[in-house]
Amino acid sequence: RRCFGPEMVGRVIDVAHTEDDKKYFRVHVAEYDLRSRKHRVESYSIGDGGEQEVVAWLDLEGLRVLGRLEIVDGQDNLRRSGHALVGEEVHFLADQEGAEDDVEHRGERWRGARIVGWWPQEMLPPVAVEGHGPDSARQAIFVAEETGRGDKWQLTLNDAMLAAADVKQQGGQLAGQRQALFEVFAGSCELSLAFRRAGAASLCYDSAIDSTQDFASDSGFVGRLEESEKPWDIVHFAPPETDDPRIVMRL
Repeated sequence: RRCFGPEMVGRVIDVAHTEDDKKYFRVHVAEYDLRSRKHRVESYSIGDGGEQEVVAWLDLEGLRVLGRLEIVDGQDNLRRSGHALVGEEVHFLADQEGAEDDVEHRGERWRGARIVGWWPQEMLPPVAVEGHGPDSARQAIFVAEETGRGDKWQLTLNDAMLAAADVKQQGGQLAGQRQALFEVFAGSCELSLAFRRAGAASLCYDSAIDSTQDFASDSGFVGRLEESEKPWDIVHFAPPETDDPRIVMRL
């Protein structure tokens, strides 16, 4: 049986309101008191609706037993393998309020981090889809842990690929390149990442990456390829073994 203790510090949870258990407030677990066995929680985010900031000591174990608590940060379901980006050292720009740089580059700092895991688009936790409508396209998210500080950042596939390709050393951008590789059924994106590192533009297409990239049901797939102003040098197909007639017929 799971009991909540000091390992909950740093987690993000939804806790039911005392007056209405159908409404939840989202909090970040900041501290654990061994004597009282309670956790200090703080508001994870304050929306635009004038929500009251929360700072409180709570009995998380008691709330769990009553069914009034849900862990929403997805850390228990974070995949630690299955993609070429996992384990990669990356560099990326991140906004920073109050940066002491010159005015032109204020708010930008290069971050060094390592990608520790990812969520396929169908496994995104609530904290990764907050603010998105039910009909919005869902994209895989990669979690990068900052070197030295331990701060965690959520990156889209494109941002993570650019960071792993060390764009910092390539002048900060990969614009103007010829379109070298369009990888369909990209899976782990290993081939696309190799092209990026070689300084060539590549694009991954896979249902695990983007909810709109389901080859079996994407009726506009061929049309977009034909209408592209800059054709791809290589369109690489690596379909999985499947009996799905939709995929077999389209291939």
